[in-house]
Amino acid sequence: MKGFVSLFLLLVVSQAVAQELVNQKAPDIHVDRWMNPEDRTPQTAEQWIVLDFWFTTCAPCVFTLPHLNDLAKTFKRQDVTFLAITFEQAKQVNKFLKARKMEAHIGLDTAYQTIKAFGVQGYPETFVIDPEGIVRWQGYPLDLNAPLLADLMGSTQLPENVGNLSSSSGLKKEVTDETIYPIEVSQNSYMGPVAKGYQQTKKEMTVTNYTLKEVMATLLDQGESRVLSSDTTRYDIRFMIPRKLKKKQIPAEIAKSLLHELDYTAKIKREIIDGFALSLENDSLLNANAVQSRLLVVGKGKAVRYGNWEGEGVEMKDLIVVLENEFDMIIRDATDYNPLMNLTFTLSDFEQAQEELKAKYGLVLIPQQFEVDLMKIEKQE
Repeated sequence: MKGFVSLFLLLVVSQAVAQELVNQKAPDIHVDRWMNPEDRTPQTAEQWIVLDFWFTTCAPCVFTLPHLNDLAKTFKRQDVTFLAITFEQAKQVNKFLKARKMEAHIGLDTAYQTIKAFGVQGYPETFVIDPEGIVRWQGYPLDLNAPLLADLMGSTQLPENVGNLSSSSGLKKEVTDETIYPIEVSQNSYMGPVAKGYQQTKKEMTVTNYTLKEVMATLLDQGESRVLSSDTTRYDIRFMIPRKLKKKQIPAEIAKSLLHELDYTAKIKREIIDGFALSLENDSLLNANAVQSRLLVVGKGKAVRYGNWEGEGVEMKDLIVVLENEFDMIIRDATDYNPLMNLTFTLSDFEQAQEELKAKYGLVLIPQQFEVDLMKIEKQE
């Protein structure tokens, strides 16, 4: 498989819940040593502390670091100390720091003494501790924004530089076209190809360790086999979403900015290919797994557990995308089926996946030639 299991495990790790410590005395912070700067103990007395638990190969951890860096810069002149604690060895962290900048003091807790004391079960997990040593907030780091931190500190006014931080700081290419928005792009040379992550909030989109092909396919919500690119570099990407953009505009604008930053152009070419048509042979089987009302679906749930893909409240397009990505093929939807579905089937073997889809849901994949639009990405001339 193409890393689905590992990606799922990363998502599970990021969503696990630590013990609730808010309004309780924070455990003591003990580390083997401090880094960044090297071996200098950070000032924590009479300080507010933003404490993040992370590690270098955790994709959700890595793509929240720019947000935490922004917070550290925003509150640089305030009585706030930013700490980041990992269970890793110095060699791993130093390799990471050659590729990625961190504003926080980094503590090595290889014995898990502080990690266990705070009850950390998932990464990343962030705590805000007041000068009296009481935990005032804990949660996912992207949920800790500047107004919230200022409010926790009892400040009636945000620091002067809040809101002045721009995603253009990492640009290699000047943005001159008003329709192109700033985007940060850097090569990921510190993670293997399996660990990766993609996340989008109302304010920003962050990607860790994706190829250009993977990013474009994700943004355009289609299978990677429909995107043609020879660029195998893995990228870290951050895009601050302008308020004026409507939700439907965001993916296309991110894609446009990314191609501009990397000096690529994208063209649509129509080709006849050998693929598969997804047809519905027995609608009663699929109807038994349909969600009765779209109003009952809060959001899509997609995950891989023990080699099986599990989708809750998904559309036929979601099924097609996962099949295309996993088995490197192109599939045409010939079902004309609109209800949302709950599906589970194996990803370990294509023939077995075919058998399960037919037996459980009445869905069949039929070899077929058909025309399809492909996106071809090339360097600008």
